[in-house]
Amino acid sequence: MTDQGGGAATEPSPARFHRLLRETGVYAVTDDTLDVERMLEIARSLVEAGIRLFQYRDKRSSDQERVETAASLVALIRSAGGLVIVNDRVDIAIAAGAAGVAVVGALFRPDDPGAAARGLLQAVREARVDRGTERRAR
Repeated sequence: MTDQGGGAATEPSPARFHRLLRETGVYAVTDDTLDVERMLEIARSLVEAGIRLFQYRDKRSSDQERVETAASLVALIRSAGGLVIVNDRVDIAIAAGAAGVAVVGALFRPDDPGAAARGLLQAVREARVDRGTERRAR
């Protein structure tokens, strides 16, 4: 993955994520009990306070609502030079333009869950490219 803006265009998102975490020491996770406007208002306040890393977590909304909300959060955080990752949902992360996805559980090998997640994200991105250019795997 490459940078989403606000930093060196060649710095991979994982490296940038770790750098931002070292610099700020804080990683914000959204609260899906808040309405969207309130969540974005809080995120805006956190950005103003210097927070640059956010994890979008939503177990309640429809997929369409999740994509729309995550995309709004990505736009806000990206404009401040930060990164957003999406909890559990690679599809939502890609559709919203997030920097990555946080996935835990039995889907990935416990010895290298990061590599498994990156592989899944790459596979989904490639499928999206194929679909977008009308090349479909049969």
